[in-house]
Amino acid sequence: MSRSQFYATAISEFLDRRQTDAVTERLNEVYARRPAKVDPALHRAQLRSLDKDSW
Repeated sequence: MSRSQFYATAISEFLDRRQTDAVTERLNEVYARRPAKVDPALHRAQLRSLDKDSW
C-alpha cells in the first residue's frame, strides 16, 4: 500500500467514525428528552418470557 493510499484510508475511516459518533450523540440527545416508558402489559410479558429461558 502506498503512503498516499494509507493516508486516504486513515482519513476515510476517521471521518466515518466521526459521523457515527455524531449520529450517536444526536440520538442520545433525542432520547434524553423523554423518559423511557414501557407499557405495563408489555413489561409483564417480557418478565414472564425470561422465566422460560435457561440462562
